Amino acid sequence: MANSLRTYFPMLQSREEILGKIHGSKELEEIFHSWQEKQREEFLDFCTGAKGVKMLYDFCIKAILNPEIYPERLEELISLLLGKKGKRKISSVYTIVLFEKSTPEFHQFPDKYIHKFQQESNTGLKLNLLQKFVFVALDIYRKNQQNKNIKNRLNGWLTFLSSDAPEDIIALIEKYPDFKPMYAQVYEICQNIEQVMGMFSKELYELDRNTVRYMIDELQEENKRWKEQDKRNQEEIEHWKEVNCRNQEENLYLKQEIKRLRKELGRKTGLKRRSF
Repeated sequence: MANSLRTYFPMLQSREEILGKIHGSKELEEIFHSWQEKQREEFLDFCTGAKGVKMLYDFCIKAILNPEIYPERLEELISLLLGKKGKRKISSVYTIVLFEKSTPEFHQFPDKYIHKFQQESNTGLKLNLLQKFVFVALDIYRKNQQNKNIKNRLNGWLTFLSSDAPEDIIALIEKYPDFKPMYAQVYEICQNIEQVMGMFSKELYELDRNTVRYMIDELQEENKRWKEQDKRNQEEIEHWKEVNCRNQEENLYLKQEIKRLRKELGRKTGLKRRSF
């Protein structure tokens, strides 16, 4: 079957052409075989167009959204995410975070994928603070977008940033042709196999480092949960110790009271016998 993306991007190379260049260089071959098999297949897939490129890769996003070269692209994306139309001056400072895989908290809202935050005081005092935040859960967007058409420009940008499926890419560039040059720009970068392999290796390194950092964070969080659980267990043990201590005191009191009553009863019985 012919490569469907190559119909739109004829500069895409075949798998054989790319492998030929890699195996023709000892240095490139060493880099290639240092990757895991899954990573080698991913590289070949996006260089040949079997799949699209993940646009959140650093080398992609920096090329596509370079504010000095393509300010209009960045301005449109920011305006759409903030829900602000036109080129009105934005006085606040926004931090926009794009999640390829969002954390569990976001999945508590399965039909929401753009979350906006701003700082608030604990007293109700109102101040126009500049710093605000926008979190975009691209994985939740993809789930919501399954089997749906691209309806607007926001859908277009989120599809561009989140999907590497050829059918989504084709649907996007047919709906909004101005996205086609952005894909072409990345595929032109992929023509230089040595350069793109270096960039991809850097992405894998950052991914591994982030994975390790995430695992450490998870272990620390798990350790924190165990400590909190242990604290609760200790508090519960202390509580039951106190209950047990009170019960023992009450049992001792009851035993003494029974002993006293028996003694009192014995004394009264003895008095009755002497009275006869």
